[in-house]
Amino acid sequence: MGKLGLRFAWLNMTNEQILNAIADACDNDTLRFQLILQDKILHVYINRPTQAELEYHNLKSKIYGVITEKFYGEFTAIWLYCRVLGKVEADWQAVLEIETASLDPAQVSSMMQAITGAVEATNSIIDKINLELEIPESFAVDWYDFEELPTTAGENSAESDLELLESIDRAVLELDLNKYCFISNQRLLYAILTAPKENIARLVDTFDRFEQSTKRSQLPVLEIYFNQSINPDLATLEPGVQIWWREIVILDLDQQRQLAIWLSRYCLHPEQTISIISKVFTPQIEEKQKRSQATINAIRQKLSRQSLKQNQNNTQAKPGLFASWRMWLDKFLRNS
Repeated sequence: MGKLGLRFAWLNMTNEQILNAIADACDNDTLRFQLILQDKILHVYINRPTQAELEYHNLKSKIYGVITEKFYGEFTAIWLYCRVLGKVEADWQAVLEIETASLDPAQVSSMMQAITGAVEATNSIIDKINLELEIPESFAVDWYDFEELPTTAGENSAESDLELLESIDRAVLELDLNKYCFISNQRLLYAILTAPKENIARLVDTFDRFEQSTKRSQLPVLEIYFNQSINPDLATLEPGVQIWWREIVILDLDQQRQLAIWLSRYCLHPEQTISIISKVFTPQIEEKQKRSQATINAIRQKLSRQSLKQNQNNTQAKPGLFASWRMWLDKFLRNS
């Protein structure tokens, strides 16, 4: 049985025990509970009647208490979600980290021995390097050719260092992105959704085009905006970022929710999200090309009729008229 199969087999064996323990602890017959286990995180969905008023603080305390008491060590965290019966999206959620017990003396001793061994191995390598530095002849081995060495460190490492820094920067940004989610319903991160409307797609696309430092600076601002409904201080932002935020703060509630969904999906899967929203712009580009072509055709027909009329009447057209149309057409073709 694979890892996934073992996980669900374990969950099937204890699912009823956990549900019964939570239900007994909460002591509320109107609530219905659902469980999902993922990477040692227990997700508890609390389904309540529409008119129910819950004391969430007490609810968190009871669930945390029963899980840590009866299933200690099985989970690293508990994620709670509350929603109305029959609804998919949660309207309240909380994350409860489970504190682990301190290490016993035997574990500490084992860890210290491992650390000491690593330090000794490192010191041994350093000693060998120092010895070779003191005796240059030790470097003269068959596979080492001094003639191929660069004359300066910059010649050898500048390009590779730049690539390394860029890769580190990308990795750091990916870690930053993964920490952010602006929606409570985690299922929307993986669900198959219809592509967003043009204005939402354009806002996500603009965020993708920001410098990495700008993205990192705006992620906490977005979190405050979506979670606490607090607008940023536009005066402190760069002009391009100001324009982007001005478009965001005028969105209605439904559009704000859509933007939160697609920015959250971008943080989880940037390339996949950009691939989806890029399709939003394709029909507009095609329509613009069609309009441009129609305009070009109309101008050409007009020029053709004007030329034919001149030939038939054997008269001179109004001064500059034909040349003006030709110049306008050439300019249009260059700009389209």
